[in-house]
Amino acid sequence: MSRAAPLAVLVALVAGATACNEDESRDGRRESSTPSGFRALSLSSCSRVFYEGEGRPRHLVVSDLPLQGAPRIAGVSMSKAIRLVLAERRFRAGRYAIGYQSCDDATAQADGTDPKRCAVNGRAYAANRSVIGVIGPFESLCALTLLPPLNRAPDGPLGIVSPTTTYVGLTRSGPGSSPGEPEKYYPTGKRNFIRLRATDDLQGAANALLARRLGIERAYLVDDGEPYGEGLATNFRRSAERLGIAIAGAAAWDPNAPRYTDVVGEVRRSKADGVFVSGLMDLNGDQLLRELRGGLGAGVDVMTPDGFYVDPSEFLRKIGSRAEGVTISLPGLPTDRLEASSPELFERLRERIGRQVDGDVVAAVQAAEVLLDAIATSDGTRASVTRNLFKTRVRDGPLGSFSISPEGDTTAGAVTIYRVERGEFRTFAVITPPDRLVTDG
Repeated sequence: MSRAAPLAVLVALVAGATACNEDESRDGRRESSTPSGFRALSLSSCSRVFYEGEGRPRHLVVSDLPLQGAPRIAGVSMSKAIRLVLAERRFRAGRYAIGYQSCDDATAQADGTDPKRCAVNGRAYAANRSVIGVIGPFESLCALTLLPPLNRAPDGPLGIVSPTTTYVGLTRSGPGSSPGEPEKYYPTGKRNFIRLRATDDLQGAANALLARRLGIERAYLVDDGEPYGEGLATNFRRSAERLGIAIAGAAAWDPNAPRYTDVVGEVRRSKADGVFVSGLMDLNGDQLLRELRGGLGAGVDVMTPDGFYVDPSEFLRKIGSRAEGVTISLPGLPTDRLEASSPELFERLRERIGRQVDGDVVAAVQAAEVLLDAIATSDGTRASVTRNLFKTRVRDGPLGSFSISPEGDTTAGAVTIYRVERGEFRTFAVITPPDRLVTDG
């Protein structure tokens, strides 16, 4: 999932924030150290070391995920999936014994991912030379502050594999990014971040293609005023205009507003027959969505991106009957298609996490496999693992077949469109946008 904070906040945080961490681990007690040179993270936000192999671990893999607040279910499930991969590999990557710690990047105050916590976590991972690689984060908001300290890590940069982030500016400049990106996240000039989910320029293009499929001729853009929402709206606009879809107008919603009568009125006066709501549901997006659906009626299609993709039951609970007909895009293949390719994996995952398996959980499995493979073929140093991450080529893996670009992006470009029908999320379309919709020229 992609999420970003206001630019003024990001500047301060990327420069280096400090925060006080209380013990919020959901996976057990902490351990500060183990014998033989291996040192565990002593952060109160991290679990104890999980290790069930022979002897003692040589290296430490950590996950950086939200384990409390709104995205807790996703973060905890992904952490359990990572542990399953390690257990099935007997906590080994080639000749190296691997321990695992699950770390929380969320706080109660933020009700989810907290960029200050991410910055603190990143500095701790970098300073502990036992840490050989990082899995995460869940949200781009966290990556913005987590990446710089990992890039400056001793003997590094320290490699990081994100299962779910999508914000364009983490890897590339241009439409959908902010000034100074992505260079500010890589102060050494070397890349150390790869991700497994298609970026927001592809997601914007997929929604524009969806709009054409729905017969929309005039689209209205509503964003949350933050880099993710603004960037994705930019990506949608560029693709829509190339497809001949008119942009009827644009507005930003205020997350603190009690009502959105003004936004609904602007959309109605524009005579738009479709609305792309570009932003996050937890920035009062659920209130906005209810009012748009109630004020515009069923004749105006409403499209949303992965910022609105939460646990389906939670989405339906918050939006209620007005969710009917709303579409939600999520980069990657639909879950049912992934399960058809790996039924035994899905069965093991359901048993491990105790709930239905979704795309985020499968992406966590793939991220763990990619990182362990990079460690297995390394010389045991951080720099070697990072180089190997950029050589990743997966054939028929949990997420299908893909490789990693020099910038750190996946070559998998599919975006799944879900639609609420009769109170359930159903796969409506799988769209892979052509290059002409997302490239300049």
